[in-house]
Formats: sequence, structure tokens, C-alpha cells
Amino acid sequence: MRSRILALTTALTLLVSPLASQAKDLTVFAQEGSFVHGVSSAGEVNFFNLEDFGPEDRRIDDLSLSPDQTRLAYICANETDGYLWTGELKIAELGKEIDLSYKGVDMTIVDCPNVQRFDFDDYNLFSLDWGPNGRLIVADGMDRRIRSNKVQLYLIDTIGGTIDVLHTGPSYNMNPTWGDDNRIYFETIANKGLAVLDLRTREVSAFGKTSMEWENPDACEAGIVFSSKSENGTSNVYLADYDGRVRGLVDDGIDHETPRWSTDCETVFYDSGIETFAIDIDKVYEPWPVTQMFRHQDQED
Repeated sequence: MRSRILALTTALTLLVSPLASQAKDLTVFAQEGSFVHGVSSAGEVNFFNLEDFGPEDRRIDDLSLSPDQTRLAYICANETDGYLWTGELKIAELGKEIDLSYKGVDMTIVDCPNVQRFDFDDYNLFSLDWGPNGRLIVADGMDRRIRSNKVQLYLIDTIGGTIDVLHTGPSYNMNPTWGDDNRIYFETIANKGLAVLDLRTREVSAFGKTSMEWENPDACEAGIVFSSKSENGTSNVYLADYDGRVRGLVDDGIDHETPRWSTDCETVFYDSGIETFAIDIDKVYEPWPVTQMFRHQDQED
């Protein structure tokens, strides 16, 4: 039998709620399938009820809170004619809140009845990030109409409902993040380091140390956090400023992936595979665990 919390959330996608905890240091993580957990550095666990998440949807591939924390953009995979397609963009508006307690943990479920679906059926989208004005989104993906494995960057206008090619290059262009300098930073398969795109000129240049891999970048005013493989094969967490200078945040011999900024840009959250940890960027405190991940699997009640 599924545990009571999983039974409670059947056919729902659960995400962090900035309205529920009234905290500023929030972030969201996609996990397995459609199950997504969100945390604050105080260990608060909060969820969204996305009522538009239907039986054809299979998983959340990426998600991002709008700058004003009133909307959540997410990319979900869905099944059509027996095939699993990724890439459908939806945006949910945060609604009313319901407080409850489960096994001694206080949590809040936020109702999100208004979900907007974007009709970009010609595209498979993979990851996304909001622009600072809360209107534009940068995403990576593929054009289904073109017989190519090339991953391109797209610019999406959430008000006009349009999608335009932002950058296409000779290799995969992945995991874009919108920098505080109004430039787009992203991974490429062809090169180590990151590439950076100037939105005014559309010119692309290299950024950062090319002697290390830069994976899963996430930018805010304090800089760009990313993970990189060490010599022993584990992923460590680093912070780069906008001049490309890099310093290590977490290097403890344990695999740490998917670093994400808090909304106040003071705390970095990262995933160890079992727990979510947080660290303040000034390293006043050692990293501390903020919550155990709920596993989306059958459990005995």
C-alpha cells in the first residue's frame, strides 16, 4: 500500500510554496516522476496541487518560480499514441493554502486551479529559467520538425504565447540560466566551461575555466553556482562570479548535484541523492541537511 502522503498526492504534482511559509529562502527541485519537493533552509516542506496535471502527464522535467513568486513554470513529459514526449510548457498561478501535519511535519499545500498550457507542439523542451521581468523564459529543446539531435536555445514570451529560436550552434546547448547581467549562460557538449549569450547582439562567447566541467548552472545576483566532477568521480558544488573567478563551496567526497539558489540569493541548496542540503555562500556555517526527500515509490503504510 502506498504511504498516506503518496495516496494523498496521487495524480498531483507537489512543489514548494513561497506563499505558504512566508520565508524568502526557498527553492524547488524536480525529483522522480511527477513528484517534486521544495524546501527552505529552516526545513519547511511545502507543496503545490497542480490540478491540471492529468493522466497523460508522466513527469516533471524542470521547473522555475517567477521572480515575484506568484507563478510556477514547469516542463512536463506526456504520453501521446504510446510515445513519451517531453517538452510541454505549463505555468501555474499560486492559489489558496491548506495547512496540515503529516508524521509530525507541518506542511502547506497550495491549490493551483489556474494552469496555462502553451501550444508548442512542434518542440521538445527540456529545461527553463525565468527572465528578470517575469514575462520572458529561456529554454532549451529540439524542433521535432527537423531531423537532428541538435539542442537549441529558445526565447518564450509568456504573455504573447510565442517561441523563437535564440541560439543554435554546432553542438548541444543545454541548461540555460538567466544571469543578473542580463546574459544567458548555458552548457555545451563541445567545450568545457560555459558559453554566454549576449541578448542584445546574440553573440556567444566562452565563459569560465575550461579546465573543468560546468554542469547544472544556476545564476542570480551573487553569481553562478554549478556542479563539476572531481578526479574521484564525485560532483562538487562551486560558485563563480560574473568575471569567471571560481571558488569551491562543497567538496566532501560525496556526490552533490543540481545546485540551486534560494530566492533571496543568500543560500545554495543542493541534492545529495538522499537529502537536500543548504549552505550560505559566505560559509559562515557548514552545510546542513534541511529535509529528507520523499521517495515516489510503493511503501508499506
